[in-house]
Amino acid sequence: PGPSGRGQPSRFLLELAGEAPVDGQARELPPLTFSELRARLPAGRGRNQREVELRLQRGYLATSAEGMSSPDATLDYERCLELSLDIPNAPNMVSTLTAMWGHYVSRADLPHARQVTATLQSLISGDWGAFWRPQNIASFAMIDWFEGDFNRAHEQLQVSIDSLFD
Repeated sequence: PGPSGRGQPSRFLLELAGEAPVDGQARELPPLTFSELRARLPAGRGRNQREVELRLQRGYLATSAEGMSSPDATLDYERCLELSLDIPNAPNMVSTLTAMWGHYVSRADLPHARQVTATLQSLISGDWGAFWRPQNIASFAMIDWFEGDFNRAHEQLQVSIDSLFD
């Protein structure tokens, strides 16, 4: 199995499914795939949200071990996006899109990175999104920088810095 832990026994998945012992005593646990986890949980947004949370964590681990262009992380992040589309006001949508942005930028896929940034911008337009706005503006600036538009990048970064103090 790779650094992402695919194919390993997963106590964490069983705990989330409510099937691992909570008394702290260890026991031998069988491997559990996402398909098996999905089969054990009732269908619905809660199950999808739980899978998103797990896939984000596994994607972060794969990225830490293999780098931003990890194929394992890519698959997990794409599945997170797919699942999040069915969850209104998905709490992990920002995390999913941020991870995907990092993946696209590391591969110099700037059109997709810009598309993800624009999607994020539309999601955080309400009051609840104020926390993420400076970072979102800065992500546009970074893309501008990588594309060689240094003046636009400078302007965007200044707007981002100014928005920290609004």
